Amino acid sequence: MRPTPGVEQLIAGLAAEGWDVLLLTDANSIFVNHWLKTHNLLEAVTQVVTNRAFFERGRLFIEPCMRQTACSRCPSNLCKSIALAQFCSQRPPYARVVYAGDGRNDYCPATNLPQHGTVFPRRGFPLDNLIKKTQSSSTPQVNAKVVPWDDCFTIIKELLPGKTKIEC
Repeated sequence: MRPTPGVEQLIAGLAAEGWDVLLLTDANSIFVNHWLKTHNLLEAVTQVVTNRAFFERGRLFIEPCMRQTACSRCPSNLCKSIALAQFCSQRPPYARVVYAGDGRNDYCPATNLPQHGTVFPRRGFPLDNLIKKTQSSSTPQVNAKVVPWDDCFTIIKELLPGKTKIEC
């Protein structure tokens, strides 16, 4: 899978600035770890939360990341809001929490970000469409600042002003 333009610079730049980088994905550990190693980003990511995968007798097996029933918006194998809350509870309080995503399964955590948070929905993708739909309603679901993106350089400009020339 080819990286989204700027994602390597974004992850490396955030790590270099001392940010914790949490990767929440409904993929699997073999795919994610291979991708991170291939792009020299394994050390830049603080933690990966994904479905556990392993090979046995030449076959790939995937186990659910979690078995949750608390959130009706999310699949039983991963509620990203629950995973994000668990990650944050193990650290000192953050002054700022930001979340970038594009899928329908990124909507739940976007709705749970604090007002001082920022959500980055990928323009034209399901998360962006869901946020637009609810923001125009009488009861908006997302309280955080919303900054749509087309490539990760937009996110870099917002989070790391003056660092747009970050090298991987």
